[in-house]
Amino acid sequence: MSSLNTAIYLDVDGVVSPLAKDPAPPQKLTGWEGKWGRGSSFGFRVIWSTELVGALNALTSRPDVRPVWVTSWMREATDDLSGVIGLNGSGWPVLSDHGSPRSTWWKLDAIRTHITANAPDRVVWLDDDIRKHEAARSWARRSKIPILTISPRAELGLTRRHLDRVNTFLDS
Repeated sequence: MSSLNTAIYLDVDGVVSPLAKDPAPPQKLTGWEGKWGRGSSFGFRVIWSTELVGALNALTSRPDVRPVWVTSWMREATDDLSGVIGLNGSGWPVLSDHGSPRSTWWKLDAIRTHITANAPDRVVWLDDDIRKHEAARSWARRSKIPILTISPRAELGLTRRHLDRVNTFLDS
């Protein structure tokens, strides 16, 4: 296990909760073999792989990892969603779009500010919208610290292969 301090920035929709129509995404595409949960949080439908949530709980409980919500769910991710899906995310910090200069994508602005204030050794950013924002991808490539960006297909969310990449990155 690494002694480096790693910030993990996690989105919800299209990442933890796939934007798939029922039924849940198939195992052959996601790699998750277990049960899929279905529920609602603050009136929004959510689906999740119980295996993915277990893997995220293991990942974010590592002593070298500092998980952070970066989602339009804002405080609802900590206040309700975490409990509904069984993710140990109720105590994580939440980045918001308040004060963002709107010169770029609010999530990029918020993550840059958080990195400046908290000085992680490296970063993992998990968000299905990264693929839509060249400024975010370019910034990550040019960063002075290692940044792993993963932008899953929104209808699938994070796959087992994605989490394997994160674990390899953390163990390197």
